[in-house]
Formats: sequence, C-alpha cells, structure tokens
Amino acid sequence: MITKLKEKQIKVNGLSYPFLEREITGSFSQLPFPFHYRVKIGESGDVKVIIEVNYRSLTYYQEGERLHLLLRVRCALFSQKGLFVKKEESKSLFFTREELLKKGEESIHFELSFTAPSGSYLLRLSLIDEKSGEKNAEEVRINIP
Repeated sequence: MITKLKEKQIKVNGLSYPFLEREITGSFSQLPFPFHYRVKIGESGDVKVIIEVNYRSLTYYQEGERLHLLLRVRCALFSQKGLFVKKEESKSLFFTREELLKKGEESIHFELSFTAPSGSYLLRLSLIDEKSGEKNAEEVRINIP
C-alpha cells in the first residue's frame, strides 16, 4: 500500500488554504481475480474508491456465441461502531472471443464515492463473480481528517 499527498488549495469563507489530498494505492493479487485500487480522501470527508480489474483475469461464461461476465464491486466503510456506509456497482459484459483478445491488458474500472465524517475507518473492498459466487476482498485502514 502506498500513500501519496498532493497539495491543493481550498476556499473557506472566501479565504484560500492549503489542503493535503491523500491517495492510497494498492493491489490484491489473490486468485480468482486480482485487482488494483486507489482510495482518494479529499475535502470535507469526500472519499473516492477506484478499482481496476484486468479483463483477461476474469472468468467468462459461454452464452450462445458470446462470453458473459457479471461482476459486482462492493465497498463498505466501518467505523468503531460498525457499518457506516456501503456502496455497490455491478457490470454485465458480453464479448466475442475476438473482442476479448483485443482488450489485451485493458482493465474494467469501477468508481464509488461517498462522504464520511472525520475519524478512523476500515474500508473493505470486495469483487464478486455473480455467476460462480467467487470473491476477493481487501481491507484498508483509512483516516479521514
């Protein structure tokens, strides 16, 4: 896991102040499908989670002439009191074998955003193959200023 700080300017009541935006990046390489993630913590507790999964690392299911994938991303934020917020996004993709081969090393991108008050949290990122039920999960501790 890598944490980067980027300085930005924010305005409060018409005055500019420096603000450090934090970005946490990491990878989770456990089978059945590895993924990369970035967590950006911005102003006022704004949190953006970006997850990337290589098209070729996923399991596709033959449906007629096409290959099908149904993938769900779940992002859950836990405070010391329990679950604070949960966001999900699903993607259903169809490809021919030739289309999938052309994807090469491209990735599917998921982006989930939410706002949380300042504090220490556990962020759980999960990828779920809706057809097989297989999933990967990664937990990251984050602090929101």
